[in-house]
Amino acid sequence: MTSDLGLRDNAQTASPTLRHGFRFEVLDQSFTDVQGLVELARSAHDESRFSYIPFAPQKVEAIIRRSMEDTKRHGVLLCRDATQLVGMVYCSIGEYHIGAATLLTTIHNMNVRPDVRHKLRGGYAALGLLRGVESWSQARNASEILFHVTSDVELQRTHSFIKKRGYRFIGGSYAKSI
Repeated sequence: MTSDLGLRDNAQTASPTLRHGFRFEVLDQSFTDVQGLVELARSAHDESRFSYIPFAPQKVEAIIRRSMEDTKRHGVLLCRDATQLVGMVYCSIGEYHIGAATLLTTIHNMNVRPDVRHKLRGGYAALGLLRGVESWSQARNASEILFHVTSDVELQRTHSFIKKRGYRFIGGSYAKSI
């Protein structure tokens, strides 16, 4: 299956496609830039509200392994420019926790590097990643995509972006330090 950005999506192979100076691909068995993805995740962590929690690169590596081993349930979609990773999204698919027979995709984390995000092309990167999740989800027969935004980074901008893509606001996340 190919999304409208040309992201190739099947459970076995991912073929990168160049759009707006970016290549979008689904992480697969051929992925080798573990350190680049760990550093991208570290950057997202460091700017988030969770930066007070020690970063655990081994957890990112576990997500990478899980996404390589179980491509039907876990996906890491990547955005690269000519020299490096500039964005990623981690998502998974499963049933609603108290429901049956309906699959939902959950976006756990989406990040575009700040130096890219704050330029026009950053919008193309984010849009390509989101379209990639939509394509990935459709290929797995998901009925909905849930996007949990808990980073506390550019919330209004994220809200505006996601609403323009047809997502509906359905609630909120709340935090209280104890």
